[in-house]
Amino acid sequence: MRSIFIKIFFAIIFLSLILSLSAPVFALDGDKVVVVLDPGHGGMDGGTDTGIRTEKTYNLLIAGYLRDALEKDGRFEVIMTRDDDAYLKFLPRALFALSSNADLLLSLHCNSNDYSSVSGAEAYVS
Repeated sequence: MRSIFIKIFFAIIFLSLILSLSAPVFALDGDKVVVVLDPGHGGMDGGTDTGIRTEKTYNLLIAGYLRDALEKDGRFEVIMTRDDDAYLKFLPRALFALSSNADLLLSLHCNSNDYSSVSGAEAYVS
């Protein structure tokens, strides 16, 4: 359990740093960078199950911490696709970000693997 919170802590620090450093690239006109945070899964789709909590719960916690850190920075406007245990299909999540005029859509997931030798993060960028 402690290792999960350590990973969450470092994920928040890492994401905050990356977004803070890239803010000038997005906000060339001085406006705030609009970031849509998408805590993956939700509702009937729990995602990975640690035996203590499901992935959807961790994703929502991480997104909340990241939102708070980015809003405290002052250069970001953060919009969440969900702030409760709602289930959203993939396309509505993407359309929500598009309609929000987001500079960045960040979908958060805490994947698992049956092999203990596999670790790290994964990112898909378009």
